[in-house]
Amino acid sequence: MIEQLAERVNANASLVRRGQHLDTTLLLQVGPKSWLIRIEKGRIAAVRPQDLPINNATLALRASSEAWAEFWKRLPKPGFHDLIALTKTRQLSVEGDIHLFMTHLRYFKDMLAALRASA
Repeated sequence: MIEQLAERVNANASLVRRGQHLDTTLLLQVGPKSWLIRIEKGRIAAVRPQDLPINNATLALRASSEAWAEFWKRLPKPGFHDLIALTKTRQLSVEGDIHLFMTHLRYFKDMLAALRASA
């Protein structure tokens, strides 16, 4: 599923435009598995499993498999519907450059919501 992120995000011109000033590497942890997502000018340049204990991620978003599964439902339950709601319910841990996260919050929300089940 995470491997579909590049295709879904890069096909969304408005989302790519929203992230046009964003160049970073994001670590996305889903339960015990992690991926490094390289973002260049709003486009997903690479998605690869994070298999080394050392990484160069600027920002890490960590949540359980169950929390992400609920977030990625077409209509998630309240408290799982966006990233800030996940942090308020302590389902999501945001680590690293918080300024970068808040500056591009809408992009990160929409980028991860791109993996939601379609109708």
